[in-house]
Amino acid sequence: MKTHLSGRDVPVRSKTPAGVVQEVYGLVLAYYLVRRVIRDAAATASVDPDRVSFAGTLRVLWCRLPEAPGRPPADWYQDLLREVRRQRLGARRDRWYPRVIKRKMSNWGKKRAEHLHPPQPTKPFREAARVLI
Repeated sequence: MKTHLSGRDVPVRSKTPAGVVQEVYGLVLAYYLVRRVIRDAAATASVDPDRVSFAGTLRVLWCRLPEAPGRPPADWYQDLLREVRRQRLGARRDRWYPRVIKRKMSNWGKKRAEHLHPPQPTKPFREAARVLI
């Protein structure tokens, strides 16, 4: 099966249409599970869920799932949340890029020499976008 993002074949284990639907449903449930763990961990730490790493949480889950059957569920989940809370993303850089493309094939302007080194912001976005009332 080809995807629109990578343009390469993605392996699908199922051989029947019903199996493909079941596999996609399983992937959606797994994604929801990871996002739910991120939300719970962020809520206990009073952090925005967008600041917790999805890939880091996935790695923690991958390592912690084998030990789940041998422990009480509440204790295991609290330990999991404690470790996921440490998977924080760093602060984003202030940057600005021109809205151009390398090849002229659309309505956007073509990338030219003046776009190579655009002026960078001098203050954080929150200060620059402050609305005056």
